Amino acid sequence: MAAGLGRLPPGGARRRRALRRPGLFPVAGAASPGASRACRAGGALRAPRAVAGAGAGTPAGRAGRAGGTAVKFSIVTVCRNAADVIAGAIESVAMQRYPDIEYLVIDGASTDGTREIVQAHARHVDRFVSEPDGGIYAAMNKGLRLARGEVVHFLNADDRLHDPDVLADVAAFLEQTDVDVAYGDILLALPGRSPVRVRYPPVPTRTFLGRRTLCHQALFARRRAFAAAGGFDERFTLVADYAWILRGIFDCRLRYAHLDRVVARVSGDGVSYRSDRLEAERLQAMAGYYSPLEIRLLRTWPRRLAPRLDRARWYLRRLRALLVPGPGGHP
Repeated sequence: MAAGLGRLPPGGARRRRALRRPGLFPVAGAASPGASRACRAGGALRAPRAVAGAGAGTPAGRAGRAGGTAVKFSIVTVCRNAADVIAGAIESVAMQRYPDIEYLVIDGASTDGTREIVQAHARHVDRFVSEPDGGIYAAMNKGLRLARGEVVHFLNADDRLHDPDVLADVAAFLEQTDVDVAYGDILLALPGRSPVRVRYPPVPTRTFLGRRTLCHQALFARRRAFAAAGGFDERFTLVADYAWILRGIFDCRLRYAHLDRVVARVSGDGVSYRSDRLEAERLQAMAGYYSPLEIRLLRTWPRRLAPRLDRARWYLRRLRALLVPGPGGHP
């Protein structure tokens, strides 16, 4: 872990870029120096690109082409000592009606019977690895290295794909939009409460990402997204997925589109929902992309004012485009 994680030293964002370099933890066979340079050329402060016709995406039914399916999914579950929940995750993948799925379980040398449960479901698991690792993001990077599908999705051991048609709908949506990352909504199950649908915006704007995030259980990322942005930064223990989203959008200009349906039931009993360290790591991840003033505003402004901040930023960009001369002296 980087020293001083969570503290925001003075001097602006330029002095705090070390944790946002593209390709810092590349996936074997995916990221390359050329891809990293392309990410840097994309600019760190640009907003994500909207996808025409994709903002209000809806499930499009079963995917597939004549002679084969549209995409192959690699579903990756990382776990350690998850004997009481892992069977549910496996069954939610096994029940998918979409046929072209590769399922990997990456276990951190469990001692509670997890391995035996996975082995009992061996007919539904294409690759099972059980060995010591460096934590959740090291395990996720291992899953990336082993995955062979075109689209990768991470499903925690205590989470579930929402229904049997999730992957079919996502495949159809990806074929329709050809974006780098598709994301849906989640059903958040907090202890002692009824599950609540978490609705995400049509586009993950700069203001949204400064206040919230997209959980990785909602994401379905093409391998080209990881080839561009690299893997997960293992110096984070809680927010490497958030840091990956920031790097991909602001450095690599990855295209995101929202599928308007619930894709996963997510347990709110995980470490990321209860750790006091979460906020400190989140601020560290933001520091490479947001100025100290932006961070202060995003943390203190009422939520209802966030859309106005997005609109104001859009008008400022338009005004600058009109006032700043382009090639040949024309705006």
